[in-house]
Amino acid sequence: SSGINAEYGGVFNTFNTTYITNNLRTIKSRSLHAETGTMLKALMLICWMCILKSSSATDTELPLFTLVNSYGSDIERGQLGLLLYRGGTVCDDRFTDIAANAICRHMGYTSATRWTNAESFEIQNSYEINLDEVNCGYDRDAEWESCSYRRYHDCGHSEDVFLSCYSEEEEEEEE
Repeated sequence: SSGINAEYGGVFNTFNTTYITNNLRTIKSRSLHAETGTMLKALMLICWMCILKSSSATDTELPLFTLVNSYGSDIERGQLGLLLYRGGTVCDDRFTDIAANAICRHMGYTSATRWTNAESFEIQNSYEINLDEVNCGYDRDAEWESCSYRRYHDCGHSEDVFLSCYSEEEEEEEE
């Protein structure tokens, strides 16, 4: 497997990257001498930035939408996650419950449970902002393909969308 070498605070670490399910979504780190969780988080952020900058993945190879946690890994079912569009964040300008539902349905869920921009992950600054002005109109059953958006932005990462999706199949499995 490939690795990226990084030094932080005089400690040398090698990070092994694992491209699981649609590339660039999971990083597993193997720290040689990690002293604290904070240092490990900083090293993972450095590693993630290196991967994003050195990636040869094209726009069409990245998944359209993903939800990730503060480490850039896939979220667990039902969690609120940072919404990514083709590997970059989504700005909240014009974003509505209708857009949230359309995106969740596009990812295979039934609907959105909630969305916000009131979260903050250290890793956000390592992403480009890839989507802005998402407008899915007024149809509560709108599909992603009917939404309009811009690929350029006038946003900061404080406007990044965090989203949680729900699936009826998941609820039936728990019963």
